Amino acid sequence: MVKILNGNDEIVRFEQGKQFEILEVWNGDVFFGYNLMLEDELIDTYDEEEFAIAVMNELCRLIDDIDPDFIDIEEINKMLEIL
Repeated sequence: MVKILNGNDEIVRFEQGKQFEILEVWNGDVFFGYNLMLEDELIDTYDEEEFAIAVMNELCRLIDDIDPDFIDIEEINKMLEIL
């Protein structure tokens, strides 16, 4: 299991078999951004889809290659220069 500190300073638990996805967020006709989700839990929201995809790819790489116990999403955002 990998604990991910999301953009709301909450812990989201990644376990084998869970899936990441990117969802557009709308309120009526107003676009809010792209939510990076782990199943039904929010990881973070991004203004552009390419940023959400880059973070998702980096999360997957870290989990697959390094198998850390803890990931801080803000550190990934900073590393990828997504603020």
